[in-house]
Amino acid sequence: MLNKNTEKYNKFAGRNGVAIPIIQRDYVQGADVNFEKRDKFIKKLFDALLNRETCELHFIYGSTDVTKPSEPYFQPVDGQQRLTTLALIGWLLNQKCGLKYSGCLKPLTYTSRPSTEQFCKLMREFKLPENPGTTISDYIKNVPGWFSEFWKLDSSINSMLEFLDKADSLLGSERYKDHIEDMAETFFNDSPFEFESLDMENLDLNDDLYVKMNARGKLLTPFENWKAEFEDFLGKNFKDVKYPFRNIPGIPDTPTLEEYFEYSIEHDWCDILWPRAYKCWNAKSEEEKKKILYPSIDEWFMNLLDYVSQFLMFAAMPDAESVYKNSGLKNMRDLYAHEIDSSRIEVYKEEENVIKLFRILDLLVDIYRRCGDFGAFMSRYFIATSSTARLDKEVERHKVNLFDCNIDLVSTCLETGTDMDITSQIVLWSFLQWMLSHPEELLPDSDMVAFTDYLRVMTGWVRGMRQRLTNGYQVGANARLSDFHEADIISNKLSAAANMFDALLETTEKSLEDERVKARLYGTPNFDIIRELSTCRPLYYSFGLLMPSIISCSDTESYIKRFYEFWTISDTKRVQKLVSCGFKGIRPYVDCWFYGMTGRWDYIFTIGKDDRGFVNVIEAFTHLMNGDSPICYSYDTMAYYMVKYKDFVEANGGGVMRHYFRHDAGNEFTVWTIKSPKTKPRQGTNTDPYAYTVRKLYEGEGSNEYELSDWSENSEHGALYIRTEGSDSDAMYMECYPKGWEIGIWDKRQKVTRKFGNRFETISNAEGNAVGFRDTENIFSFDGLVLLDLPGKDRIQTALSFLEAIS
Repeated sequence: MLNKNTEKYNKFAGRNGVAIPIIQRDYVQGADVNFEKRDKFIKKLFDALLNRETCELHFIYGSTDVTKPSEPYFQPVDGQQRLTTLALIGWLLNQKCGLKYSGCLKPLTYTSRPSTEQFCKLMREFKLPENPGTTISDYIKNVPGWFSEFWKLDSSINSMLEFLDKADSLLGSERYKDHIEDMAETFFNDSPFEFESLDMENLDLNDDLYVKMNARGKLLTPFENWKAEFEDFLGKNFKDVKYPFRNIPGIPDTPTLEEYFEYSIEHDWCDILWPRAYKCWNAKSEEEKKKILYPSIDEWFMNLLDYVSQFLMFAAMPDAESVYKNSGLKNMRDLYAHEIDSSRIEVYKEEENVIKLFRILDLLVDIYRRCGDFGAFMSRYFIATSSTARLDKEVERHKVNLFDCNIDLVSTCLETGTDMDITSQIVLWSFLQWMLSHPEELLPDSDMVAFTDYLRVMTGWVRGMRQRLTNGYQVGANARLSDFHEADIISNKLSAAANMFDALLETTEKSLEDERVKARLYGTPNFDIIRELSTCRPLYYSFGLLMPSIISCSDTESYIKRFYEFWTISDTKRVQKLVSCGFKGIRPYVDCWFYGMTGRWDYIFTIGKDDRGFVNVIEAFTHLMNGDSPICYSYDTMAYYMVKYKDFVEANGGGVMRHYFRHDAGNEFTVWTIKSPKTKPRQGTNTDPYAYTVRKLYEGEGSNEYELSDWSENSEHGALYIRTEGSDSDAMYMECYPKGWEIGIWDKRQKVTRKFGNRFETISNAEGNAVGFRDTENIFSFDGLVLLDLPGKDRIQTALSFLEAIS
């Protein structure tokens, strides 16, 4: 059995002070959110003083810190809340008695947070007036130059003040107001409050007992665990290593890493998060506040820590892919996350990583103090819009467009940590790298051009890592954690260079080739095209297609205008304009051609020399952006019909893949559109664009004598089917072939076929089968059953004239 001592509070507090250690939670027992339990407890304590009746406060244990023999402090493991409450009652009673009992009991202090510690220390010397005229908390908060604004964010301080207000109110009630002197004398000289205490230090017990006996059952947060472990880690591994970038206020000597961490983790680094935490907490309902009790920054800080730590770990792993493949883990991120507590320490075995972490945290403090808001500062360099229209404000045309992302990447990191998308993680890292090398960016009149040029390069580099997915014709970001190594090298190299573009041109990384091509234009008027069009999303996917025309451009303003004009038109007009410049579509499958559509233009813009269908893409875009005259196509090319007839381009408007055509190589008249991007068309899903165009134009002219439809079956490209209005079945068909329209007769009894027979003579063979037609008026010509194009008319016009002839 453990030997426990039963003693009175005044004996205990008269022997040694109480220091609430860093592992303990904030003081919450006196908070208004706990008013029911708190008020009953206060009355219980006051009644014990009033009646001089013993009040058992159960078990309190901890250890006495005797490193300073003249000032021993008891550090409670359990009993923190009760000891704090008793100390506050003693302070209040002493104030009511004109500080008569000052020095009778040793002080209470908090080492869990510097603000609480400072508040407790100053409160020892504080003197309330006999009649404050307001609540104690209001009086204390309004003493000029005494109460720090940051204290308002300290939940322990708030709880203490709320407790004092309530206790003071109760002492002023009829039950207690005439007995305060007697209650104070009892409290300080013969306390009725008793508890069993256990001093682990005197019994040579270790912290294992704390884990087993913590009656509150409150687990330390990852933040608290990491702080304690990291501080110990720094002391053991970097005991005398100095941190040369900052000093600790009031201490002239350069601090060690351990000293700077001890100070900053409790001050500057966390202070920037408390306003945010308080705002979020204060916005919650009273019911939610009762559950949460007080604001917390733990999760945000740990998210930021994990982001930096994970990046540093992968930055030091040039072989991350092979390490991952040999690890047996399911995801690459598990290289960091599967033993995250260990990872949070292991990565800092390198001194330079500790310094990098500290510098990043210091930088965020500087940004926060400069703007009071991370997003406000980052808006100097970033915008976020998915619009393809030209930006109105010229100042924003040189910023880096994050498109759909929040420009406040720091806050996104605080909220999501390593769950941020990889592209955003690299862009944020690039941002931090530049800021560490260029502290002048914090000045209000800093030149932001060099910074945005650098960010544009880094953003272009990471966006250049993309994956073309033939299934669905989409493009996805392909940056991976394994790219952090190269990202760190490149961003270090470029951000530290005296001239970023010179450094870029000296790089040899293959992944930077596109950025080097752009950089060669730096200093020329043509670089304005790069800067401005980079705010337009499609350009990040089409720089490879546009660079020849950008390099040869002699009128940058017209070029930029032409680009935005191209992006303001509809899909159909965009396809027609490209085709008029020689674009033949790209060929993801054999005998399949895709021309582009909303949501899938990126698939065309990312096409490279190693992809099928690359032919003519660069030439077409160069033709387009140079403003060259449209190509004149002949009637025997599909391009002619695409440029002239919008219905031809829109033949599969209701399909999953608009502007997707299939035909045999070299045979652009036997063509069909399909609704799904499959290599084998399905029954009922195909449309012949020639037949579709004829039907749409025929119906658009108001003709209603015949009903026209276009459909196909199996793997046929489809045809134009004609029936007399009101009939249940088709009478004849017109199917497009290279020579012309093949005519087929099914039902000779319908009006349409009778009119056809009145004018066109059928030529039959010996077996009586039709083998050709002849126009009795000698206007239309046939090659067997195939209606040939009329002189001077294309395939569509010929078909419309034929339909008019049989009407």
